[in-house]
Amino acid sequence: MTTIPNPKPLVSVQKLTKSFDGGRVLNEISMELRAGETRALLGENGSGKSTLVKILSGVYHMDSGGLLMEGRPLDPQTIRQRVTVIHQDLGLAPEMSVFDNIAVGIGFGGSPFARIRFASVRKHIEGVLSGIDSALDLDARVDTLTVPERTIVAVARAIMRLGETGIENALFILDEPTAVATGDQATTLMKLMHDMAAAGAAVLFITHRIAEAMIADHVTVLRDGEIVLDAQSTGLEDFTIIDAMLGRRLDAYYPDKLPSAPDAETLLVARGLRGEVLDGVDVDLHIGDIVGVTGIGGMGQDELPQILCAAIAREAGTVVMDGQTITSYTEALASGIAYVPANRRRDGGWISGTAKENISLPVLDSLTQFGRIRPRAERELATTVMTRTQVRPVETDKTFGSFSGGNQQKMVVGKWLQREPKVLLLHEPTQGVDVGARRDLLQLVNDTAQSGSAVLICSNDFDQLAEICQRILVLYDGKVVDELTGDRVSEGNIARSAQRIRSHQ
Repeated sequence: MTTIPNPKPLVSVQKLTKSFDGGRVLNEISMELRAGETRALLGENGSGKSTLVKILSGVYHMDSGGLLMEGRPLDPQTIRQRVTVIHQDLGLAPEMSVFDNIAVGIGFGGSPFARIRFASVRKHIEGVLSGIDSALDLDARVDTLTVPERTIVAVARAIMRLGETGIENALFILDEPTAVATGDQATTLMKLMHDMAAAGAAVLFITHRIAEAMIADHVTVLRDGEIVLDAQSTGLEDFTIIDAMLGRRLDAYYPDKLPSAPDAETLLVARGLRGEVLDGVDVDLHIGDIVGVTGIGGMGQDELPQILCAAIAREAGTVVMDGQTITSYTEALASGIAYVPANRRRDGGWISGTAKENISLPVLDSLTQFGRIRPRAERELATTVMTRTQVRPVETDKTFGSFSGGNQQKMVVGKWLQREPKVLLLHEPTQGVDVGARRDLLQLVNDTAQSGSAVLICSNDFDQLAEICQRILVLYDGKVVDELTGDRVSEGNIARSAQRIRSHQ
């Protein structure tokens, strides 16, 4: 693929304004999205990113301003023909083949009562994939694919839906495409977006990862509904983007790393853990520990925290806390283990419940009297937790789902911290949160370790693990193949360790 040398304006946003219930969410937003260009859209949760995307894709109507495509008003019909959104969940059927997932978007290329012309549809799909410099086994089930490969399927399906217009001069919007991707996978996805731009599309993608913004062609930062940075990425510094997002200098992107305490009391001992992926993993956690577990995708780091707290069954091995063998999730809770899952909306929170209902769930027994919850006590507890974890606003009756992603995650972590766990298991604790909320959450991790607990962080974010953890276990094929301590704990060493191990297989 060759990059278009002079990208032309495709969509022009002119002084776009949008309010909800009297509160202005977007204030005179102006920008140009160009064919042949990738543009990163950043901002803290609640900055207006989602509202802007929904207006561009026709879900919301703007209150005032202009929205043009190649000089003409961007009407609903044009949006259907030229604008497509790739959502974070992708909307694929995992048990179906790549071919079926892509072809279903165009009704398999024929009328409801006509025979499917499989050969011609396959040829069409192969041409679409070739156009974005990709190739997939069309007969493979989607649930066997990597994260980037699944995204390619969603992109190909979207291109097919565009019909004759195809990818050229179409606007593609991707919502955090790398949110659950490892380092290698994120690199592949960034290449995919650049290939889409090289094929003539305008690509706008939402991200919280500063490094990804730096390799996009253009960077736009929203804060409080206004554009505060709009520039080519060339020459930009990461702190410039962070400062623009926050509206203030971030003293440090990460809190100071705590010193290790190798002679501290042991809290948890796990031996020979086996599961669907894990294959004989040993883990020791001591007072004050912040231990990271990582590797390239699918190596067992996602399974480990669930097996440690018995949220899923282990095939073999033991987990011991204070001399007690843990065989069930109930026993894990009683022994002082707390687990924060990666998917806060599906597994960590009650979306339609209020903030106070979510926060009180782990400690309901302490809030009930004669079989009834004491409303005042529940509200006071929620206020204390929300204040401690810096949730904004502190509105205990507001529904969990209406808070930003960062505030939701703070509540999920905070509701378990109130139990004062001896061992805190965190699975992708800062996934999909902005830089300000990220630092707040990691400060909570430090505070928890300093209070006498141990923290285990299972994550694919090499940089974050290197900055916060004293010790890191690198997994490959379910086994611990490297343990980084002391001066060896660095993002580069994590990546090199994982890459070196993989290349030897």
